Amino acid sequence: MNTPQKDTIYIDIDDEITTIIEKMRESSSKVLALVLPKRASVFQSIVNMKLLKRAADDAGKSIVLITSDANLLPLAGSVGLYVAKNLQSKPTIPSQPTLMDDAPLTVNADDSPLTSDEDTTIDPTLPIGTLAGMTAVAGAYANEDETIEVDNQTIELDSEDDESVAKEKREKKPKPDKKLKVPNFNKFRIGLFVFIFGLIGIGVLWYMAYYVLPQATISIKTNTSSINSDVVFTASASASTADIGSSVVPLQKQTINKKDSQSTPATGHVDKGTKATGKLTLTNCIDDGLKHTIPAGTGFSNGQQTFVTDQDITLNFAVFAGNTCESANFGLSKSVGVTANQAGSQYNLNARSYTSPITGITAYGSDMSGGTSNIVKIISQNDIDSASQKIQDSFTTSAPDELNKQFLAVGALPLSDSISAGTPIVTTSPNAGDIADQVTVTVSNTYTMYGVNKSDLQKLIDNDVRKHIDTTKQNITDNGSSKITIKLLDKSVPAALKAEVQTTAIAGAEENTGAIKQLVSGKKKGDTINVISSRPGIQSVTVKYNYPWVSSTPTKLNKITVTFQSADGSFH
Repeated sequence: MNTPQKDTIYIDIDDEITTIIEKMRESSSKVLALVLPKRASVFQSIVNMKLLKRAADDAGKSIVLITSDANLLPLAGSVGLYVAKNLQSKPTIPSQPTLMDDAPLTVNADDSPLTSDEDTTIDPTLPIGTLAGMTAVAGAYANEDETIEVDNQTIELDSEDDESVAKEKREKKPKPDKKLKVPNFNKFRIGLFVFIFGLIGIGVLWYMAYYVLPQATISIKTNTSSINSDVVFTASASASTADIGSSVVPLQKQTINKKDSQSTPATGHVDKGTKATGKLTLTNCIDDGLKHTIPAGTGFSNGQQTFVTDQDITLNFAVFAGNTCESANFGLSKSVGVTANQAGSQYNLNARSYTSPITGITAYGSDMSGGTSNIVKIISQNDIDSASQKIQDSFTTSAPDELNKQFLAVGALPLSDSISAGTPIVTTSPNAGDIADQVTVTVSNTYTMYGVNKSDLQKLIDNDVRKHIDTTKQNITDNGSSKITIKLLDKSVPAALKAEVQTTAIAGAEENTGAIKQLVSGKKKGDTINVISSRPGIQSVTVKYNYPWVSSTPTKLNKITVTFQSADGSFH
């Protein structure tokens, strides 16, 4: 009869009951020693004990728990599991708790009993190490006095005295080699992680301290001074190049055509009704002895109403008695048809006297009738003039800005006061006097402005500034081109405009902060001072770092601040 194979399984503290059962099932041995870790929480549950025992019985395996945890013994005993303190100890089934019910244990829904009286038995007189510590075959033991039965098969075990077996094992067991002692890999792994993260942290702090946080402030005191420049020049249309000595520069011209439309409501009114008519009796009382002809269209008024004659009429000479005009008494008066100058019922007047536009001619009107009213809205000339003026006012604002942009686009500066406008062209739709609710007015005009090249003005300014500085000690660091103002002095001759350019230039060290940052980037403090001091016009250099451990100027240019101080104390 063959002796079944034995096996030892070490349980991890994190193993679940399902993992332990799977390890048990994967083993081909019939007798298994499960070496439990300290505080094996998975076996603190009676349910897990029952599950393990049930799985072992189903697999036909005998289980021995290797543990010294007193808390597990009652649980193991309650389900009939063997327990040993170590692999050299004899396996026993611990006593059940006194309060434990004697009823059979169940682990699943079918309430099948779980007892220790199974087909596979373990001899409690043998050490578990003898049972599970090595692989044995039939006939491996000299004595066959003690056996354990597994699946109704008898496994022969060595019947030697436990003490003699243990002594023999101790004699054969080699002394532990301290050099080969297996280290605690968990502690080693934790220590390694701490070391790595600590090293990374130190590296990050070092990088921050020497590359991110450091900043440099460089204060440069220069031998600079401000020079006010004022140059009168002539912009000539006939000049092709600038004559700096004569202060003559070429004249440039820019033109722009403006066109815009605007609609405005009609405000005019006219009465389109009929005009009243009647007759006027005219009398000549001009004491000159002559006949007088009153032409057609002559207006005679009474208050606000005016009537005009329909045809010419000639009056005989006047007759006087002393200073009194007797023409009417002598039948010299004549009648003429008249028509109201406008339609409207307000011209329907009764008979009355009218004022004559000719001194000495008197007029008396009959009843006037036939006038009717029909007021309609028309386009007035005032409507057109108002809309046209608004458009031209907008041109006055926008045209200079557009011409300025045209000059700047070609590198020139405008002489703003030289702007001039042509004759506006105004068109309307509909026309003045037309019946309409609104009118659309369109205006177009041409605007002209003169200017000069910016580079030519810079040459004029540079030439003027050099007259006020010692060029052997100072350079023009800023010719003031960004602050130029131009004033037109005389525009009576469009082909040769006289103007004046004014600005403030800076003479001294070149204040190119970008170039200085590039020069000193990454240099030691002393080298930084020496490099800057060697530039023309530098009086003194002060370099300050924001932290005491920083000894070099940062390599990142945005970490460097450069300020200039003129000899007069002003910063720029």
